[in-house]
Amino acid sequence: MRYHARMRPLSQDLRQRIIDALDTGASQEAIAERFAVSASSVERLATKKRLGLSLQPKPTPGRKRRVPEDKLAAFEALVRSRKDWTAEALANAWQEQGEASLSISTATRVLKQIRFSFKKNAKSLWSETPKNETSSGSK
Repeated sequence: MRYHARMRPLSQDLRQRIIDALDTGASQEAIAERFAVSASSVERLATKKRLGLSLQPKPTPGRKRRVPEDKLAAFEALVRSRKDWTAEALANAWQEQGEASLSISTATRVLKQIRFSFKKNAKSLWSETPKNETSSGSK
């Protein structure tokens, strides 16, 4: 599955500069070109201003992450403390620390995100070797 970079909302400063430029009487197309934004973005901001709506960006859609960016280091520390845990045991330990409950698949996705990979052998160990690197041993 391939993910595309998300579009970031325009900064509040840029939104205000676009509104200020609209107040000077410049065309929406000229403003769009001047600030390197789409004409539809300028039009949307002009409509919000005309209707007296807030210029703040809408909230980002979708669910909140079960392990937010600011807690990835704590999750990684938990993984490093016991590399022989299964994904299920890791998810249970995360919940026991007072964090959000994780499914096994979510725990596995977070492990991939922090570049731990699951070795499918009898010991079920987690490895810190990224998948694109090869080990020094032979096959």
